Amino acid sequence: MSSRRSKIDYKSEAAEVVRMHRVERTGWKKERLLVIKLLLEGDSEIAAVAHLVGRHRNSINDWVKLFRNGGIEALLTRGEGSGKKGKMTAEAKAGLTEMLRAGEFRTAGQAEAWLKEKHGIQFGTNSIYYHLGKLGGRLKVARPCHLKKDEEAASAFRITLAENIQKLEIPAGGKIKL
Repeated sequence: MSSRRSKIDYKSEAAEVVRMHRVERTGWKKERLLVIKLLLEGDSEIAAVAHLVGRHRNSINDWVKLFRNGGIEALLTRGEGSGKKGKMTAEAKAGLTEMLRAGEFRTAGQAEAWLKEKHGIQFGTNSIYYHLGKLGGRLKVARPCHLKKDEEAASAFRITLAENIQKLEIPAGGKIKL
């Protein structure tokens, strides 16, 4: 038998939780608001709500503590990660994005050299590709072409393609019976 749950809403924000849950678009915020809404509306136990939303009850307990102590504002605030901080500064990121949009780099090596020269940031090969991808940089690679490709035959094919398609006599529905 479980013990009786203590009061959650010390700041009387239940109506605001319901309203914000309806309009919130960010997934993690909506999920937290849903959990608090479910706990405020019913006599559901934390374990039942945790099972319902697919989270561990310890996570739900943490969210309830945040809501109790700081209200909605504390509930919808995320802390900084405890991992290693990246090398890319905001200034370098802005400059690299601008240079990518202007088409200044032909290769990832050029972008890497620019970062090293202008901002003193040095990346490994995989890291520069990661950052270029995150900032919208795309590799411009020509499609492979067979060594024995006949350019004249390819050109003739392109010229006669439309005529050959019209000769097929495809019915209006687009389906061909074989």
